[in-house]
Amino acid sequence: MNRIKEVLKEKNISVAEFADMMGVSRQAISKQLAGKLLLETLEKFASVLNVPVWELLASREEINALSSKEDSEVSGYVKVKGTLYEVHSFEDLKKLLELNVND
Repeated sequence: MNRIKEVLKEKNISVAEFADMMGVSRQAISKQLAGKLLLETLEKFASVLNVPVWELLASREEINALSSKEDSEVSGYVKVKGTLYEVHSFEDLKKLLELNVND
């Protein structure tokens, strides 16, 4: 699930306006919003909306709520563009989501 429609609403941008900003048709944006998005697509959306990629997937409130729970922990590995990252906490996950993977 993504938050792209919520971010558009927060920024008072319609799907048609967003499509114009992206240089594609409204139908193309609608189709992408309804389906699975590739990381590259999320990166483009985030760039045009001037938000970090993670904000298209989770709200700041959700991240803050999760990271403030002392008894909650995550553990795992995430592979981004061939690089494997180890995650042990919500803070690690938050840092990973803020990472600029365009480099």
